[in-house]
Amino acid sequence: MTVIAMWIPSAAVTDPLLQLGRYLSWIIFAILTIRLVWYGGLFAWNKQQNPYESEPAARIGMTLISAVLYSAASGISAALLTF
Repeated sequence: MTVIAMWIPSAAVTDPLLQLGRYLSWIIFAILTIRLVWYGGLFAWNKQQNPYESEPAARIGMTLISAVLYSAASGISAALLTF
C-alpha cells in the first residue's frame, strides 16, 4: 500500500503571499466600489435624459459579476495556500 504525502509549504512561504493577496483584494474591491458609484451616477443621469437606455445598468451588472468572481477566486486561492 502506497501512501502519498502532500507537501505543505511553511508559514514563511505562505504568510507573505497571503499578505499580498489581502492588499490586492483591498485595492481591487476599492476600484470595484468606485466603479459602482460612478456607474450608478451615470445610470441615474441617463434615466433622466433617456429612460429607455440601459448601458450603465449593464456595466453595473458586469462590475457586480466581476466582484463575485474575484471574491470566489481569492477564497479558493487562500484556501489552497492555507490547506
